[in-house]
Amino acid sequence: MMATQTRQDFWPRLLGIMFATTALAAGVARGQAPEGATTYAPVRLPGQPAPKNPGEISTSVTKCDTCHTEYKQPNTPGGRALKSNEFILHNESSTWFKSDVHSIAFANLDGPIGKQMSERLGYKVTEAPQCLTCHSADKTPNKPLADKKPDDFAREDGGVNCTVCHGMGNAWQGEHTDPPATRWREKEPQFKFDKGMADLRNPAVKAKLCVSCHVGNPDEGKVITHDMYAAGHPPIPPFEITNYMASEPKHWGYPSELPYFKQFAEQTKSDEAATWKTFRYFPAEKESYLARHLAAGAVAAMEAEAALLADAAKHSASGFDYARFDCYSCHHDLSYPSARQKRGYEGAPGRVPLKVWNGAVPEALAQHLGGSSVPELKTWADSYKGTWPTLRKAAIARQLGDPAQVMTAAAATRKWCNDYLQLQTVTDKPIYPPSQAKELLKIINTAATSDKWTGAPEAVMALTWASLGLRNDLKSTPPQDQLASLGRVIITQVRSEPFSTPDKLPVPIESKLKARLSLFAMFKPDDFIREFKKLPE
Repeated sequence: MMATQTRQDFWPRLLGIMFATTALAAGVARGQAPEGATTYAPVRLPGQPAPKNPGEISTSVTKCDTCHTEYKQPNTPGGRALKSNEFILHNESSTWFKSDVHSIAFANLDGPIGKQMSERLGYKVTEAPQCLTCHSADKTPNKPLADKKPDDFAREDGGVNCTVCHGMGNAWQGEHTDPPATRWREKEPQFKFDKGMADLRNPAVKAKLCVSCHVGNPDEGKVITHDMYAAGHPPIPPFEITNYMASEPKHWGYPSELPYFKQFAEQTKSDEAATWKTFRYFPAEKESYLARHLAAGAVAAMEAEAALLADAAKHSASGFDYARFDCYSCHHDLSYPSARQKRGYEGAPGRVPLKVWNGAVPEALAQHLGGSSVPELKTWADSYKGTWPTLRKAAIARQLGDPAQVMTAAAATRKWCNDYLQLQTVTDKPIYPPSQAKELLKIINTAATSDKWTGAPEAVMALTWASLGLRNDLKSTPPQDQLASLGRVIITQVRSEPFSTPDKLPVPIESKLKARLSLFAMFKPDDFIREFKKLPE
């Protein structure tokens, strides 16, 4: 990759552990704005109209801190009338400052690993746009990365802050608290989007935002390279959104936990499409909240990787960067007998394949929706073989990939992914009712212990996380002793408590990195299969 296209997943995330659906790097899509429209474009799905006039960009967290800190809950008559305590937790800023590694994303660039990387890479990571694009808030989202300067990023506003994820539009930041703010929460997502607020209740939008840093986005300059890894950048774990959500110090409430959502669901019981249209969810008895998230996250991650591969093929004169391929293919201990040889190879032995984990959960989703009664979803599922599997073949057509084949297959894969994310958004009926979520869980559990995936620890990790996420949502969480046993053979949480230090600062990810990587390096398929199969169905 060209130097100007390199990217660094802001420390935490990069550090191999970031998660959290709501808190991840610069979620601003840099699409072409219509003539006469503002250049600011929050993350949106393909085909979603550009915002009309969100106003000026603001990256400050000062306004947020006014109401979203546990010690500053609004006590005005207007605040009480809004019943905001039924809609938000009022601990959002406090949690972010004390426990959320996104808040120290920029500070980590000046930490021990950051200093080491600066020395070895020959540039200051605290000033390099290819690092700041994930480790800070981008104040000039439509400026080409090659033209960006350090001051184009809001380094003074603390890492990946509220505005990075929820939207930098100054208009919504003020308007959502102005009278009659009681109605803001019931405004349709498009209205809010036009004001510059991201529709993070939509699993598809949320997932695309998260993967923009946790996988990458070449259009935004978020491209981590093999040079960065070699200089010290921690390995990035697979992206599985339900595990990232479960492993995040929560500054939000699930719909089932917040009184206002329950009230609204009751009011709209006769029109279930209304709850989806306004709040992007269905009551738990109608749909598994995390199943829809799981699907969106897996498909968005695949789309992001396909975009990176397409960009690599486009600039293939300098060769495909090693970071696009399966790290574990090279970075594993040689052993005999070999689980990899037992599993076999997709092509000629010795050719480095793409990251294996990207296809594990989407393949399970396609298998599940292949039996869907919704024609569009079934058609989508049936076309899976012509997408990611074809892209994987293009990557091993010759060592380090055939550029022409990769570009063609990547385009087909991206379309397949975006078609699903769009379908998920416009389908105002439950896609994953509890009965179907249970069927999906069975497919995922079977895949997790299959010969196809157990030779690839990252794929097993993604499937395990997906399984645990669905089990939690279906109220079938395994007993703690079984989870502990499983945790001794594979990483079961991308981040675990404690989230805060005694000084009430986020626990740096690098403090747990050695233990995590050691466990990963010692992965043995037979041990995993034995422990995973002990979990109740």
